[in-house]
Amino acid sequence: MKKIISIVISIGLFLISQKIVYAKDYVYSMNKYKEESFTKIIESYNEKNKKDGIIVGGYFLKELIEKDNKEYKDYQAIIGKYNNQGKMIWKYTYGKTKEDYLNEILYSYNDNNEIDGYIFTLDTTRDIEEQDSTDTTFIKLDLDGNFVWEKNSSSNERINKIITITKEDNTIDYYLAIGTVKIDDKEKGVITKYDKEMNVIWQKTSSEENTSYQDITSIKENNRITSFAIIEVKEEAKPKLMKLDLEGNTVKIIRDSIEEYDSYLLEEANNGFLLYGITSEVKLSKGEKSYYLINFNQEGEETWESIGEIPINSEEKINLLPIQKNNMIDKYLLEYINKADSNLEVIELDQEGIFEKKVKKINTDYYNIENFLGNKETLFFIGQIKCPKDDTCDYNSNSLFLISDEDKVIEVEDSDSRNVLLVSSIIFIGIIGIVLIKRKKAI
Repeated sequence: MKKIISIVISIGLFLISQKIVYAKDYVYSMNKYKEESFTKIIESYNEKNKKDGIIVGGYFLKELIEKDNKEYKDYQAIIGKYNNQGKMIWKYTYGKTKEDYLNEILYSYNDNNEIDGYIFTLDTTRDIEEQDSTDTTFIKLDLDGNFVWEKNSSSNERINKIITITKEDNTIDYYLAIGTVKIDDKEKGVITKYDKEMNVIWQKTSSEENTSYQDITSIKENNRITSFAIIEVKEEAKPKLMKLDLEGNTVKIIRDSIEEYDSYLLEEANNGFLLYGITSEVKLSKGEKSYYLINFNQEGEETWESIGEIPINSEEKINLLPIQKNNMIDKYLLEYINKADSNLEVIELDQEGIFEKKVKKINTDYYNIENFLGNKETLFFIGQIKCPKDDTCDYNSNSLFLISDEDKVIEVEDSDSRNVLLVSSIIFIGIIGIVLIKRKKAI
């Protein structure tokens, strides 16, 4: 009997150790400011240029400003580093004006093309007494989160997206930004080429007024960037999908209209590029919508299309994450909100957009998921912790950093919670052991 008890306890302790490591999602939050929210996420690097954690960025509400009997919200930007265990290493906040919203986080590079810090871009409003400015601000931090420099984009330019352009050996070549620029009070789509220090190399605008460039991705052939795909949106006109050469000139209208889709985004593919988003052209119940992926080759010709069979919430955005292996895209992870239960799901798709398996399901009662990142077998989710409508919460909405490796979410605030689980489990197994001993004595 003693041997049996010993075996039971040993197995129990082994299972506990496995559960602590593998069966939990760990939730972290700065929990410091009102209306904190993380919206952007990339991997972090150390001085040896090795990946060592996660960089997150977003915004928070500093205070409410009163001016001329009007109340303004003073939003500020935040960027921070977590290690892979959820410990915050450093944070940096920025805010000089009424509102500063973070758009993108990029890597910065030294003369040896090694990552030496991070550049984040901000939409900024100059002053509560002035009209909103459309300028974009660039902030550079070193690898330890220290301020290096601050620059403004060209006058009246608002950047919607900025991408890093690399050479065939994966070293940086330049940055390419798209968005809008105001010229004589008329908005035009603009594409700007920046060097590594965010100095303008050239800038080109669309030929028509009241246009905006909404999204861009590189078109590759055997890991070499040959051109770009871009989405142009014009007031009271159909959105276009176009192909640009390396100098930003339009060389082809791939589709003169993509209005049949409810949303449209661009992503890289191994040879060509992807157009993806939400569509109602699905073989589901009437009125239902799901995701779609369309692959185009380097010439802008459609090669395949994949449409989901899962009804999704079309009011929520979706995120597509390419997973690389040996410098080539091996698969995609797609994140969306399932309409049936309003929970977030992540599924795995192969290189041709075919469903492989469900990777993750998260109850969204307490979370607003904004973005995610895959790292080996672990997923990192960011967003905002929220209070459900039917609950009375004693906290303001706070930033969310969720480390996940299983299919069920269990809220854990810090490492002490693991100790509670361990102690509770040991007590439970101890009770089992005592019961077995008493039964033996009774016999």
